[in-house]
Amino acid sequence: MNRTLKDLSSRYTVGLPGLPFTDQICIDGKKIGPGANSGEPEIGTLPSKPISTAALVGLSQPFSPSFVKTITKGEGSALTHETPQGNQANYLEELCVKVPIQSYTVKVNGTVENVRTDNNQTDCIAVVLELPDPIKVATPKPLPK
Repeated sequence: MNRTLKDLSSRYTVGLPGLPFTDQICIDGKKIGPGANSGEPEIGTLPSKPISTAALVGLSQPFSPSFVKTITKGEGSALTHETPQGNQANYLEELCVKVPIQSYTVKVNGTVENVRTDNNQTDCIAVVLELPDPIKVATPKPLPK
C-alpha cells in the first residue's frame, strides 16, 4: 500500500487564530527553540502547491503565504494560523499542510545552535487540519444553580 503525506501526518484541531495548535516542533528528535522561521506552506497532493497559489475550486479569495506559520510556544516553537477570510474556513477540514522550517535554534550539549535550512524540504512539518466540533463550540455550558 502506498502511503501519502496525509497518511503520515499528525492531525491537529485548529483553535483560535494566533494561538498554537500543535505541540512544540521537533526536528531530528530535538525540540526546536522559540522564534523559528517558516516559509510558505504547501498544500495538495504531490507535487504540492504553495498555499497562496493553489487552485481550490470555489475559494472566494486565496490564502495568504503565511496562513499557517510558526509561533513561539513556551521554550519552543509550534504552528498557528491566521484568521480565515471569505470562505477559507470551508477548506480547512482535512487539509494537509506542509510547512517548511527555514531557520531555528536547537540546544546541543547546553549550547544554543542556529540552524539555517536553505529551504531544505526535509526540515518541515506536515499536519492535517481538523475543525473543532461546532456543537461543542456553539453550545453554552449550563449556569450553576
